[in-house]
Amino acid sequence: MTRFTPPTSVRWWALIGMLIIALGVGACSSSNDDGDEAAAITVTHAKGTIALPAAPERIVAVGSGDVQIASALGADVVGAVANPSAPDKNWPGTPKPFPESVMSLDSTAPNIEAIAALHPDVILATTAQQAYIDKYPELSRIAPTVVYKTEAFADSGDTLVELIGTALGKPDQARDLISSSKQAISEFTEANPTVKGMTYAFGQYAGDQLYLLASEKNPSTRFLTSLGMRLDPKVAELGKDGTQDGFTELSAENYTQISSAQKVLVSTPGDEGGAKFSANPTVKSAFGSQLEVISTDLAGALLTANPASTDYLLEQLRPALA
Repeated sequence: MTRFTPPTSVRWWALIGMLIIALGVGACSSSNDDGDEAAAITVTHAKGTIALPAAPERIVAVGSGDVQIASALGADVVGAVANPSAPDKNWPGTPKPFPESVMSLDSTAPNIEAIAALHPDVILATTAQQAYIDKYPELSRIAPTVVYKTEAFADSGDTLVELIGTALGKPDQARDLISSSKQAISEFTEANPTVKGMTYAFGQYAGDQLYLLASEKNPSTRFLTSLGMRLDPKVAELGKDGTQDGFTELSAENYTQISSAQKVLVSTPGDEGGAKFSANPTVKSAFGSQLEVISTDLAGALLTANPASTDYLLEQLRPALA
């Protein structure tokens, strides 16, 4: 299968390559010679365990989801990866946008010297692109670095919030954020009862190819499941033959394989609004009224769905799922 390489203008989608930190949370305390207690923080993730003497004061976030969560937890972020598609460089779903000066790092090409110059106390890389994960040894020499817990794009958003909350010394705020997210989801499902049990397919049309998310473990799948939706069985079946970063490629002649999905959510970079895609006779025949073209911003945010972006996701999804 051809590896999915999204256009530069939607690097959001390249996030499909490596995600999330791990949890091995353990907070303890130690005493110094003066008898004052200093908090000690440990976090275990896929690359090992980091230790911080106290809550970090200078945070660098090198994944879009890390930026969203750090914002929601009120972290002191001194550097973050920029959204190349947004004028202010912030990522959709970030609760409190950061100043453009903070959004100074490239989202796909790590600049080790620039990160070191920020003098971070911790580097958050739970939703970082693979290029950053490949640089883990160099990053960890700059500051303790947290990556995914299990594998790329496989941990839940709740798990990531717990991990980052622990790393930042903000476990209570993390629990509150998760609770708030669950409440918002509950209110959404009560107000939109037809969503429960709805089958869906979600993907992106780019380069004349349709890429469908077929992994049950991806944050977007987990999020849509929390709304009561179900990944269409035919899509899940396609994924059993293997996926690339959770995605499978579907050729036009096979679109009818997923015509059973009640909602087909597709983003179309380069064709915002999907006019050309929707007008394709094969698309019209296979999907009809089931097709909902969604923005690349929403599609990207879904890929790293987490409690910090819940309000944004629900607001944007509401019309598509009506």
